Order: sequence, then structure tokens, then C-alpha cells
Amino acid sequence: MSTSAAPAGPPAISSPSPHSPDGFQLGIGSGWDRVEEQKQHRVRYRRGGITVLVVLGRDSVGDHGSDPLAYQASEPELASFRADPHGRAGDVRRIDIGRTTSLTESTHTLTDVTGSLAYVRNRVLILGDRFQLIQVLGPATRREQADRVIA
Repeated sequence: MSTSAAPAGPPAISSPSPHSPDGFQLGIGSGWDRVEEQKQHRVRYRRGGITVLVVLGRDSVGDHGSDPLAYQASEPELASFRADPHGRAGDVRRIDIGRTTSLTESTHTLTDVTGSLAYVRNRVLILGDRFQLIQVLGPATRREQADRVIA
């Protein structure tokens, strides 16, 4: 998976390789099953027990502030982690790129709905005035595979 700037285009939901009007584009390789979640403005890509969750431009800096670390504390996609009393966060870091772009990366373990230990790699990027979110989710036993997907 790779990320790059691209010309403005239609919202992520309408494109097989998601890109936002802000110019963020995500390359998804072949062989992934694509599932749109229109109400949540997200797209899930699934293959071999790993899920890539993409939310491009749903939330604004105006509504959530300009700190991607603070945004993670309320983003809906991490709600199950926050609700799990045994959930753990690790490798949390913020990267500032120039004066206008910030990126946050973090990893999380939590108990999923089946009672199994799950792993989440979360990446949030502010581009323009919108949050771009990429999560890779899978069983904790497949952490290395999930990490390779987002590397």
C-alpha cells in the first residue's frame, strides 16, 4: 500500500482506489474485497483475515481541532479499543511535516466481539482541513502481516 498526493477528485466512496477531494490518494492492490459503509463514510478492504479501513475527509479540523493525537481520543473507529478495559495502545507518535501537515501513528490491541485478541494499526493524517484515516485490523497473531500492509 502506498500513499501519494493526487489531483482533487470524487469522494473515496465512489472510487476503487480511494482518494479525497483534498488530494490524498491510497493505492490498494488487487485481490481485496471492497465493502462500502456509506453511513459512516468509510470503505473496508478485506483479504485473508486482514481489514484495511479507509475514512477520507469525513471529519474536519474545524470540528475536531488540529491535533491528530487528540482526534484519536474521539475517532469512532477506535471506540471498541477505548471501551475495552484490557485494551492497550503502543507505538504512539506524531510526525509534523512542514507547517500544515501532521500525521499520527499508533498501534492498539483489544478484545474483539468474538473474545479474541485483535490488533489495530491506526494512521491519521491531516491534509488541508480534513482528517484522512487508515486502519489495518486483524488478529493479534497476525500483527506482522498487518504491519506490512500499511508500511
